[in-house]
Amino acid sequence: MAQTSFRSYGSAPAVAEYQVYPNPAVDFIQVIDNDAIERVVLFNLAGREIKNFTYRSNEKYFVGDLPKGMYLIQFVGAQSRRLATRRINIRLEFLALECEYGRAFGVKQKALVRYGLFV
Repeated sequence: MAQTSFRSYGSAPAVAEYQVYPNPAVDFIQVIDNDAIERVVLFNLAGREIKNFTYRSNEKYFVGDLPKGMYLIQFVGAQSRRLATRRINIRLEFLALECEYGRAFGVKQKALVRYGLFV
């Protein structure tokens, strides 16, 4: 499992570390425990807010409904203070299925579950 680690040097006396995993992500992301974080916010590269999560220790945040691509993840602390902003990649997970003609093709797993095709 890949991890992305970021260090932020601010006015705090100690060095704060921000870790997000997995990166790239498929369905969920997690943030390593950090008491300074209150919210986790995802933006597209145009700067539009896509998702906003209240930070909870050991929480998994669902990103499986986002299109494949690069996003910005922002860690927000008390009084809406931006602690750090970093990149995260979302990728699609494909299953190889055999069609009746013997050709293999890829179908996104969660789409199969959503439409009742995955058994």
